[in-house]
Amino acid sequence: MVGIPLAVWAIRPLADLIPDGVNPWDLAWFSAVTLLLLATGCAAAWVPARRAARVNPSIALRQE
Repeated sequence: MVGIPLAVWAIRPLADLIPDGVNPWDLAWFSAVTLLLLATGCAAAWVPARRAARVNPSIALRQE
């Protein structure tokens, strides 16, 4: 809920870093960057979650 307003607020100071010809207010760019960040976050969370899912719960509880 807070991410989109913060992104809109952050466009002004970061607009100088955007390549020429790219409109920082373009909805397609917002969507593309959002999907890229979502995919990166899912990939980063998937590896440890998959590893943790392979552990037998009774063995994990017995070791603690």
